[in-house]
Amino acid sequence: MSAKGYLAFGHRWFPKSKNEEAPFSNQNSDIYTHQTESKSVPIQNNEYLDSVRNYYNKMNPFYLKCLGKTYQAGLLKVDDKYESYYQSNLLCAQRAGIKSGQKVLDAGCGVCGPSIDIASSIHDLDIYAVTISDEQVKTAQNLIQQTKLSENIQIQRCDYHDLSFSDNTFDHVIFLESFGYSYNPYRLLSEAFRVLKPGGCIYIKDIFL
Repeated sequence: MSAKGYLAFGHRWFPKSKNEEAPFSNQNSDIYTHQTESKSVPIQNNEYLDSVRNYYNKMNPFYLKCLGKTYQAGLLKVDDKYESYYQSNLLCAQRAGIKSGQKVLDAGCGVCGPSIDIASSIHDLDIYAVTISDEQVKTAQNLIQQTKLSENIQIQRCDYHDLSFSDNTFDHVIFLESFGYSYNPYRLLSEAFRVLKPGGCIYIKDIFL
């Protein structure tokens, strides 16, 4: 992969070292508990989500200006060389196994750049995209209209840990450099599996330290 350093603009949601407390720790914010069959999982409440939402609302115009419509730090190799984000997004779709006629959830979609690229290339897709940022929703709606893909892509603002979709809805759930922002990966994957059809696929492309 090739990578950019755009994520260094101000992400300060996690501790720098083992001895440093996270800015949004359980001691400083209320939590609620998600009951599962095996255990109770503490979930960070709105303080963390608000920090993420406010960051992306504020930085959205800068990302658009500097990166374009795909908010990712890494490009996948296409034909042994680094190509455009468009080609990288299509390679992600190919590796996820996305095909015509399927229903896809783009979880943490940014301004729908990848969804637009994928829907432009693979016909007869239904893509449902979710982001926590109001500004990203507004930008995405404009981009979707400009590309005449309103019948193929729908976007809504929500926390991807708490989706409004019914069980067994999607053929694919994709996380394109969005999974790493989860405040509770266990709950996030549980929710992704809930909305996934039997035999469906979860695809994660991310940057790891």
